[in-house]
Amino acid sequence: MIHEIASHGAAVPAWPPLARGTAVLVVKRAPDGGEVTRYPGIVAADAAPSPWLAVEARWTDRRVEMDGLVIDPGDTLREYFSPRHRFNAFAVFAPDGALRGWYANATHPASLDLAADPPLLIWHDLFVDVVALPDGRVTVRDEDELAESALLDRDPALHASILATREEILSLVSRCACPFHDRDASGEESVAGAAHRSKPTDHLDKTFISETKRQSYPPVDRVSGGW
Repeated sequence: MIHEIASHGAAVPAWPPLARGTAVLVVKRAPDGGEVTRYPGIVAADAAPSPWLAVEARWTDRRVEMDGLVIDPGDTLREYFSPRHRFNAFAVFAPDGALRGWYANATHPASLDLAADPPLLIWHDLFVDVVALPDGRVTVRDEDELAESALLDRDPALHASILATREEILSLVSRCACPFHDRDASGEESVAGAAHRSKPTDHLDKTFISETKRQSYPPVDRVSGGW
């Protein structure tokens, strides 16, 4: 049975709990629906509240550098998926437990096929990504790909949803709210997290998050070429 979000905004139950250590197969789909990759992961219990499901996977590909976020072979990715949210978030940890940063993808809500062996966790990418670093730097990626897709003309509702998701991600990052709540093995808090505790939330929202029409997120950068 595939558990996924219902259409037209209908309420969706959280996925059934999976035991810590349960093996899953994560499948990424491109914006056009084609499969990009699949890789094994292990459920990490108690890493996030429902409806989020946390899965840990080992990075075995080549070294990747994106706007200050470095991912090396042997790094661990703690990946957060939800049937109710239109994005996922990957926290990247070095082998010594140091938190390198986060990579978030605007997506369709994820789906979970528990009838498969191992269960299939499927996420469907939707162009726009966000890189966030523990020092507070944030970069929005691939908005050019969204513009070039002509999605605004073909499916304006989905286009608007992606922009709203971008805003939601940036707001959560600015507050170090779940699923951007991880700390490194030392327990050291990120700069963004310390800033949030020392300043009112409304101030941070105004600093980090602007209206969509402004197309500007000081101090957020914008680049192309995503995950």
